[in-house]
Amino acid sequence: MEPQNIHIYLATQQSFCGGVARALNTVEQTLDAPHGTVYITDELIHNPSINDSLKARGVKYLNEIGKKNQEDEETTLTRIVTADDIVIVPAFGITKESYETLENIGCQIVDTTCPSVTKVTRKIQRYNDGGLVTIYYGKPGHQEAEAAVSFADSFIMYNKEKDLKLILSYLQGDIESDEFIEEFGGEYSDGFTPEKLKDGIGLVAQTTMLKSGVEKHFAMFKEIPDLNARFQDSICGATEVRQRAIEELSQNPDINLYIIIGGYNSSNTGNLANIAKTSGRQVYHVDVPNKVSTDKITHATKIEKKGKELIVKEETVENWLPNQDVVNIGISSGASTPQDAVTEIISILSGKVQQNTEKCVDLEE
Repeated sequence: MEPQNIHIYLATQQSFCGGVARALNTVEQTLDAPHGTVYITDELIHNPSINDSLKARGVKYLNEIGKKNQEDEETTLTRIVTADDIVIVPAFGITKESYETLENIGCQIVDTTCPSVTKVTRKIQRYNDGGLVTIYYGKPGHQEAEAAVSFADSFIMYNKEKDLKLILSYLQGDIESDEFIEEFGGEYSDGFTPEKLKDGIGLVAQTTMLKSGVEKHFAMFKEIPDLNARFQDSICGATEVRQRAIEELSQNPDINLYIIIGGYNSSNTGNLANIAKTSGRQVYHVDVPNKVSTDKITHATKIEKKGKELIVKEETVENWLPNQDVVNIGISSGASTPQDAVTEIISILSGKVQQNTEKCVDLEE
């Protein structure tokens, strides 16, 4: 039996955030004006269709040039970019070293770094002024994370729970520095020694991490007596309201399954999918609308990053719509996903059924 009615439940907060819209508008203005060669250091945002559209308009991706020639970013910038060129800095920002390299070249820099990301780097610089070691909760290899920690005089970056426990154990005096260095699986700056942590730390997180996870981690540090620590609530507002919206939607017992739309390398989209999974329902994470049809859906079953390389395992599911008269589908999308992608998927689903009803939860931003 095929469903005769599909009801779509949309999370009230989804798709482009202000920072992404700002970045896109800035790039559009640059490309619409007379210009010579335009480069971008890496993906503007984590959305394949947007990045493909920029390539179609002639924007050259320096990260792809560097990967092809097996060179680091600074080497590629120095070898390729001239003072006559335009270089776009993505919404995630770039490392301090790369920015200084571009300034030395004298090219036109079009900086689309998200204001929330800039806020984090400024906080890290204040940690430097206070002689603190930055403890950064984020995803090693992610453009935003690598850019942010490059501004720290001394830092450690972790993502896994085991590394958090190591940091806490060392600060509580439960393990020695040699054991910490041997067991720690995150990243740390050149010249870092665990002993520096006891002089003072400043905590900050990647702007797209799970809000609840950041609060939980920071609370653990606050429980350590006499710890010299400062904290920065760095989760951006757009990330937070999107997480709250899918949390609300995931509590709806009538929804049969979820579709989360956004780039596979998008941190905020991945977290939306993880929140939806708490409902106990099937969750399909798709990066582009053409992977959804009424007969089958292709979605990511595993996403992991090894260094800067993204490894994605996809699965195509035939006859994915449940065999029942009414199917209720919850939909959300990441902050780098255009609203057109959501509309297109709704249109695809509407082509199969006799009726399509859009419903939204009520949530104030």
